[in-house]
Amino acid sequence: MDGHLEAYDARAGVKAATISVSSEWTWQCRSDGQQFVYLSMGNMTRIDIQSGDSRLLASFEAQEPQRTVLSLSPDFRSVATTVPLKFMTEADRLKVILVGQEKLKATGEHVQWIGWSGDGSRILVGYPSSLEILDGSGAKISSGARPKAEVLHDAWFDDRQESVILHMGPEQQRQGMIFRCHAVPWKCDRVHSRVESVSVSGQGIVGTVEPLGKTIVPDDDSIIFYPRYAAVIRNPASTSLVRQVYTTTREHWGFELSISPSGNWAILHWRDEHQPGCGTGLQSRNCAQGILVDISKAFK
Repeated sequence: MDGHLEAYDARAGVKAATISVSSEWTWQCRSDGQQFVYLSMGNMTRIDIQSGDSRLLASFEAQEPQRTVLSLSPDFRSVATTVPLKFMTEADRLKVILVGQEKLKATGEHVQWIGWSGDGSRILVGYPSSLEILDGSGAKISSGARPKAEVLHDAWFDDRQESVILHMGPEQQRQGMIFRCHAVPWKCDRVHSRVESVSVSGQGIVGTVEPLGKTIVPDDDSIIFYPRYAAVIRNPASTSLVRQVYTTTREHWGFELSISPSGNWAILHWRDEHQPGCGTGLQSRNCAQGILVDISKAFK
């Protein structure tokens, strides 16, 4: 909010802390919700969420900063990275898994995305033309061609870690597709089209925001608006558990759904340009609105 980060207690739905760190920096929260790490200016810094205390953990040098990709394991004990790290002290040292070097030498392709499974036992590495699944030590388990879509927006392991779920689509548009890629043997299938937001919990609960109806597609790269959107929550078998339809306007749009790692909570948020101080443009502040929803009752 307002360019900074706020931490909330999901059980109570109340704000627990405000952290004076830019929300535009790359950051990652630890699985227990007590700490997070952010990257800025070639440094990795750890923040204690409750106290706000910070500690510089490591630094790195990247000849091409835009191609530098780092991702910590959920417990913050390991880090998968495309560049070497220099830790401040031995006590700060994490297990470093350097990825992408062999692929870069063989094909010239750079790593575009790195993600971990919820228990830290699997790593997914995305390249322009392929995907690799590694174990927690960096050894390759499986790999294969990436589905033909422009950009990998996000990816998750399923609850059994036998496949990965991909949200892919055009770089300049919100709308994309969901693919499921089975690890062994490697095989990718499209399971949903026309989705603008995807979130997957560690229990395999999937939340999506999907446009409804038809619209006029602009001639330029401006945002495509649809008259209505459906927020849908599905179980691992793709059975719909919750479905709610929302109406959009030019001032009330950008619906996104985030599922908690436990699969018990969801946050639906959107952009409301009627909010005081919202301003104009995609990067303007004070426009976000959201609600916290207990979805555990849908499983009963």
